[in-house]
Amino acid sequence: MTDSGVGFTEENLDAFFTSDTQYKVGRGGKGIGRFVWLKAFQAAEIESHYPENGKLIEEGFRFTMTADQPDGPTVESTEAEPKTTVRLLGMLEPYKENCPHGLATIGAPPH
Repeated sequence: MTDSGVGFTEENLDAFFTSDTQYKVGRGGKGIGRFVWLKAFQAAEIESHYPENGKLIEEGFRFTMTADQPDGPTVESTEAEPKTTVRLLGMLEPYKENCPHGLATIGAPPH
């Protein structure tokens, strides 16, 4: 999944790696959603392109049960606009067994 939000700025990255953060409580966030990923998946790969000091920066890291917050190096991005992509990897059982799949199910328009 990819979004065009502000990205993993230093402030957002710090909040991401802080358990039970209150960072987005004003927007309904509870600070635990990203940990649900690790209940059902082995890892998440995050690639974020965000503005810093007048240029776009790229930050990429792998989020796992034992992941530490990345400490760089960040590089200048080749993207034109901010964006963040999250890839969930290695779905675990029993979620994998019970997850709806198939083109007809996933590709069907909402009712």
